[in-house]
Amino acid sequence: MKYRVLLFVMFCCLFLNGLQATAQSVYLVIAADVKATDIGLIAAIDQANIEYLFRTNVPDRQLNVTKIAYDKMSPEGIGVGINAMELTNDDILVFYYSGHSSFDIDDLRQFFKLPYGKLYRDELMETLHKKSARLTVLLSDCCNTPRGKNVVQALDYHPPEASRAASPLFNTLFFRNQGTVDLTSSKLGEYSVCDIRSSGNHGSCFTWAMIELMTENRDNNGMNWNEFVTELTPIVAQAFRNNYPDGFGDQRTQTVTALAYPGMKPKPRPRPLDAGQEKFRFGARVLQRPSGGFVVLDVFDGSPAYLTGLEPGDIILEFDGVSVNSDEEFAKAIDKAGEEMDIKLIDVRTRKTMIQKVRLQK
Repeated sequence: MKYRVLLFVMFCCLFLNGLQATAQSVYLVIAADVKATDIGLIAAIDQANIEYLFRTNVPDRQLNVTKIAYDKMSPEGIGVGINAMELTNDDILVFYYSGHSSFDIDDLRQFFKLPYGKLYRDELMETLHKKSARLTVLLSDCCNTPRGKNVVQALDYHPPEASRAASPLFNTLFFRNQGTVDLTSSKLGEYSVCDIRSSGNHGSCFTWAMIELMTENRDNNGMNWNEFVTELTPIVAQAFRNNYPDGFGDQRTQTVTALAYPGMKPKPRPRPLDAGQEKFRFGARVLQRPSGGFVVLDVFDGSPAYLTGLEPGDIILEFDGVSVNSDEEFAKAIDKAGEEMDIKLIDVRTRKTMIQKVRLQK
């Protein structure tokens, strides 16, 4: 009798755990600038595609979709919409943005260029986190440059047939995870481009690649976020090359950027360059700041700048005690330096001003 009671209790625990696993709701919030005069069509396609993805992978009873109305596309309007949502700490909150974006040159904070104001990414994430969801996801398909480009019309949206059960992939990536996912379509200084070669309504390369990858792996219950991002990154880069074989201006690729996801590990620092690798005199891509100095946009693996510890966001103020005020002065200072050079900079992590010594490549 005692064993029967024990078995019954175990069964009840498993049953209740199963109910808890399937009782979670997904709250999907979509903010797409569908009336933009240049990228409105792309944003409309992205909006339809991302909604299609979730409706075909999450049952209606577990899915709540909110599309931010155009007249509410302001920091205040989006904040009010998010704050009004009634979530439990067992629910999943997903925010998707498609539209223009930029960053402040002085501090590299990315912001979404909404029709009625600019919404900083970190402030949006803070608002999302206040809902205390089990998993908070921020996905954005937008440029990450000081300016932006792109095409328009309107798009008719036909709702898909609803999913009867959460797909194995969505169960793994969303329902069984906790924490934060913060994923954007391009790295600092890059444009986020659209698919101009396909005959279908593909919209932006990043969103379409993400949807295709999730659709192809719909029944894969073993893919985690690290594997998903690892597979997504080269697909987006290839989509960029397929659409823009000669590049987009001076941009030659598009780099998916993961700011956070469950199980994310810090990127290991590389060894110095081997003899056969491409060598860089300094090895950093920079952008001049209106307030003075240069902000580091990118650092090439294994280069002197990388090995010195420079990271995107650092602000270079002086070379060997001399301030540089133009691209030409920046290049000349590096060319004329000897084997070593002192760099005065503001560290992006500590916001402290320091002097670093860098050994340059010949």
